[in-house]
Amino acid sequence: MGDVADRIQWILQEFKLTASEFAERVGIQASAVTHFLNRRNAPSYLVTCAILRAFPTLEAEWFMLGTGEALKASPSVPREAAAP
Repeated sequence: MGDVADRIQWILQEFKLTASEFAERVGIQASAVTHFLNRRNAPSYLVTCAILRAFPTLEAEWFMLGTGEALKASPSVPREAAAP
């Protein structure tokens, strides 16, 4: 999926967040999110880590490279719990 700006935009839509809400959740300035979305800057390594911590269901490979699934698969039910 496109570049990191497209992936951040997808996160905003998927989690129904404004850019300001996203910034607050990640712990960065709202202006930084605007710069990412306008492709003026790309997130640094530390900001990328903060985004992945703030959204633990995101797949890191998808966010960083745009490959694979966006969200982690739901954990499967352990065999012990599935047995009658």
